[in-house]
Amino acid sequence: MVKLYTEVRVERRNDISITLSDRILMLGSCFSDEIGDKLLDAGFEVLCNPFGTL
Repeated sequence: MVKLYTEVRVERRNDISITLSDRILMLGSCFSDEIGDKLLDAGFEVLCNPFGTL
């Protein structure tokens, strides 16, 4: 069977955090729009899909 995805190993890091003083860029699907809206509601500065949904 043809594998239609690429597996990517990502190292888990506990030293990364996002604070209200950070600016966030969301790119991608409607999922990024929805998460961006939640972050905006929580007080973050977010730019969601400035070029439209990809």
